[in-house]
Amino acid sequence: MQKETEGIHGGEIWQASQCLEHEHNTNTAIYQLLGDLGFQSTDRPRIWKKGTQTVINCLVDDIRSCATDYHLDLPYLFDKNTTIITDNYITCPTQYKVIRLPISFIGIYHYVPQQQQWDPVRDFAFAVNRIDQRRFLLLLELGLKVHLHKGHVNFNCYRPPTVPIFGAHTSPHKETALKYWAEQWEQHTGPEDKASYQRSYDVLTAQIPVCNYEIEHDEIFTQSYLSIVAETYSSDNNISLSEKLFRALVTPAPWTVSSGRYTVAYLHSMGFDTVSELVDHNHYDRLIEVQDKQRIFVWKSLEIIKLLKAQDRDALKLRFQQAAQHNQQLLAKMFAQWPADFEAWTDQLRRTLLS
Repeated sequence: MQKETEGIHGGEIWQASQCLEHEHNTNTAIYQLLGDLGFQSTDRPRIWKKGTQTVINCLVDDIRSCATDYHLDLPYLFDKNTTIITDNYITCPTQYKVIRLPISFIGIYHYVPQQQQWDPVRDFAFAVNRIDQRRFLLLLELGLKVHLHKGHVNFNCYRPPTVPIFGAHTSPHKETALKYWAEQWEQHTGPEDKASYQRSYDVLTAQIPVCNYEIEHDEIFTQSYLSIVAETYSSDNNISLSEKLFRALVTPAPWTVSSGRYTVAYLHSMGFDTVSELVDHNHYDRLIEVQDKQRIFVWKSLEIIKLLKAQDRDALKLRFQQAAQHNQQLLAKMFAQWPADFEAWTDQLRRTLLS
């Protein structure tokens, strides 16, 4: 009998890193500074105003979520009197001011997973909590290309504001999950995608919400040949990172990631080991969305699995352990630097907002 669907946010990273508490403390300090400078909060908690000035504090989230018109291109989401405080890496010019947190902020995700042995028994791991169009199509593409029982698959079909509390092990009501699944198909999927995925959609509908494994959620990553990571936000001009990718980086197992353009290149620039000699991230990382990025991403991920299966498992295991240990140490170093970096950054933020 299929195990009840697990809440994705009940994973080890939340408890071991305490990243949510660190994120909360960072937000609190920024809001305190804004208040000290005479800014007033609005009915949208992340948006503060003083006269003609607007400051938006958007951490661990896509800045587009704070816009009033989601259809505007990224450079024009906000007016020239707006300042965005974010950890996002925006790769295009903007008419508004962007103030990024120090990169050491991502040290809040540092931890050492309990699972330290890569011992794959299935081809892939694919775990998604919230449903959106990109991740919906990723699952349909996976279902079209491979039988889901070949992987560890968890697709909960949550939709905000019904996302479960972090740390909770809850199951979405099947009727609610099926409702969101059907709405995504009927209201957000175009005719071409419907023609391509009708068969996959029909087959998968009977399985929604999907959780096809009995082991603990954190075990699926080391018990799969490849972890297929789907970051929450994806954009050609904005890189937004979350616990999903950092969990992959510190786990001794290979991964690919569906995310913003050049996300893996950005990780390289910060010093992370992405095992790129074994996993060809560049094949999909360089693509923009209109280049059929998601289909190519799934195809490449499945090809990487075939290549990994053909290699010496013991040698691979050692290489993945080396990468995970390097990334664990790098995040720990960033976390140690974070308090001093944040203090210097807040001093500069104060001067900038006063000028």
